[in-house]
Amino acid sequence: MTRFLGFGKMWCDAPRRSFTTRSVVPHSVAALLVFTMSLSAGEKPWPTPVPGFKPPQAGEHPRLFFRVTDLPELRKRAQTPEGKAMVARLRELLGGGDVMPTEFNPNRGKQADGSGKFNDAPVGKTYTLWHGAGFGMLWQLTGDKKYAELGKQCVQNALDGQRDRDNRYSFRDPTGALRAGPSLGAIAMAYDLCYDGWDDAFRKKVALEIQNYNEGQFMTLSDLAHGKRLNPQSNHWGAQIGGATLALLAIKGDPGVDDAKIKPLLDVAGKSIIRNLTEGFGDGGYFWEHAGPGQISSDTTFVPALQAMKIAGGLDYISPRSNASMVTMIRVYELMHKPGGGFHYPLRHPGSYGTPAFERVGLSRGGQFAQGFGAVKDEYRAAMLWTYNHILEPDAAKRSYDGLSPYPHRPMLALVNWPIGAAEKNPADVLPRVLHDSIRHYFVFRNQWKDADDIVVTGLWGARKEKGPAERIMIWGLGEKHEWGACVRADPSKLEQVTKDGSGVALAGASCLAVDFSKASGADALLVMIGPGAGGKLVKGTAKSGSIAFAGTTVHYLTLSKAGKHVDPRADVDTLWFGKQSVRVKDGKLILGTSP
Repeated sequence: MTRFLGFGKMWCDAPRRSFTTRSVVPHSVAALLVFTMSLSAGEKPWPTPVPGFKPPQAGEHPRLFFRVTDLPELRKRAQTPEGKAMVARLRELLGGGDVMPTEFNPNRGKQADGSGKFNDAPVGKTYTLWHGAGFGMLWQLTGDKKYAELGKQCVQNALDGQRDRDNRYSFRDPTGALRAGPSLGAIAMAYDLCYDGWDDAFRKKVALEIQNYNEGQFMTLSDLAHGKRLNPQSNHWGAQIGGATLALLAIKGDPGVDDAKIKPLLDVAGKSIIRNLTEGFGDGGYFWEHAGPGQISSDTTFVPALQAMKIAGGLDYISPRSNASMVTMIRVYELMHKPGGGFHYPLRHPGSYGTPAFERVGLSRGGQFAQGFGAVKDEYRAAMLWTYNHILEPDAAKRSYDGLSPYPHRPMLALVNWPIGAAEKNPADVLPRVLHDSIRHYFVFRNQWKDADDIVVTGLWGARKEKGPAERIMIWGLGEKHEWGACVRADPSKLEQVTKDGSGVALAGASCLAVDFSKASGADALLVMIGPGAGGKLVKGTAKSGSIAFAGTTVHYLTLSKAGKHVDPRADVDTLWFGKQSVRVKDGKLILGTSP
């Protein structure tokens, strides 16, 4: 089961050049060190066929997240300490795992009265649409048919109109296409996992319910696969197409299913996936409607659908380009240690609506690692594992393996996807420390993944324009948050002078931001900016800012210094010096360098 444990080679630094301007990684190597993607016809084909893929036969299940041949290894994983914890959490969320839940949303057969949720019900006792999949996983692990029967009862409840603990999700009469996609996907998961434990009549009944799904405008199987409601820039889109993809893959070719309807819709769903990864999310993982809505678009069904397309569909949307991986990996760049312990997720830019925080307990905002491990390039998993172990849950004795939400499919997917037994690697040994989303014009500069002294600098020159002033350059570092300058909307954007320590230069339209982590200035971080949006005075905590007229423009600068060392620049004929750090201005761009 190489999909669980595969890791690629680390990138390595290129030889340094010996001249006055800072040594930089040559362009040919820099292309490997920066997540910036061209979506031109010259890129690798997308998706690519999975080597050696054998399409599921009619009636062959499970197939969405693992195949029958994977079961022996999966059962071994369930016996490891980590696997036992995951299965224990799965059982806990199923109310023990041996009986039906005892609490049910009272809004059976009707939508909510405006409250929207039934989330105060007891976790582990309350029915969710994903209970059927959870019982199905126990059936696969144990071979005890009682679990398939419990899954059948859960699915029948859904067909009869029983709503999820969250009123908005229901197989019958969901509150719009945004909720219909995940609701359909939940039943598809249960069908896949319980199939060989159900009688033939019930299998065909559920397959036809999925095939003929129609709960009103925008909520047919075809509508969901096309993403008929809104467009990829809306958080509604990923949930629609992800749920439809899971449903189509689950029933394709099965007895009683009309493949003349299913196969064309799978082609449509594939095209919708590409659109979501290029029009909704940028090539660096930033979402058009910003962070909160992006979690809705990714966490409900879209990320699991990427994995299922590979396992059940034989089409790899993950490996050829970095777009799919970055939906998850952007969090590795942004998650930070919190002074005094714990973590925070400095989603600095607009929350638009919903929360911008890194929450882990809902359907929309949860399962990011349990699901994400299955939808990133193999070589990134070691960095994800380090991030989880050292930032999210550093206490191994209390580790949840991303099973905090009340939904049983999360520990189920953790068991499938978690890199159990694999070595973690500090992200700095796996990833470049600079992220550039060339579609959303978003930049992240990071000095390290280590402790509360990590420094993360971000600038956002694209995505949806929110009300109010332009976005600010955001700096989280040395335990503090600072906002500086402004990001005046710009297109195109470019990243230059990338070095291994996380330094680099961001070009966004006529704006230019240089970030230096070399400490040649005497400070822990030096930021220099020219062009639209540059400016603003900041003297706070470890930060100090200023400006100087130079080379026919105004150069604005900011330093972060834990030791309190802030050096004002001195000007030579064509160079500004911050300690031993040089900065030049040429053709509207900043050029970083160091003394000989």
